[in-house]
Amino acid sequence: MRDQLRTQIVTNISAYTNFSVSTELPWEQNDSPLYLQNMKVVYVGAENVQTSELVEVANAVDVFQTETLVSVYVAVDAKNEPVNTQSVLSGIRSAMTLTSVDGIISRNVDMNSVIDEDVTTYTFDITFITL
Repeated sequence: MRDQLRTQIVTNISAYTNFSVSTELPWEQNDSPLYLQNMKVVYVGAENVQTSELVEVANAVDVFQTETLVSVYVAVDAKNEPVNTQSVLSGIRSAMTLTSVDGIISRNVDMNSVIDEDVTTYTFDITFITL
């Protein structure tokens, strides 16, 4: 699901050439996350997948649901935020509507922003539930 989400984000923000989407995971280098070192680069995290039984059926054909959480990060200069930042954030949020994955019954996105010194970091937790 991470790859499909990343592809959708690339499509959604391709018009904003001062931002890009990394193929790398948002790992740390020298105790600092890459998205803080490379501002205006969107990083899509690894999938966190949990499966649980939704309905227990007598004939042993139980129904399971899978919840997949993918975190997305982007940082910008807090003092001189690029003029199209809000459009990029909207493009990231709307990526949850991706249609390339079958069986999605629920989609949710939570966005948080943190200002630390002169950097604003936006974090998106995008959750998909499939059967």
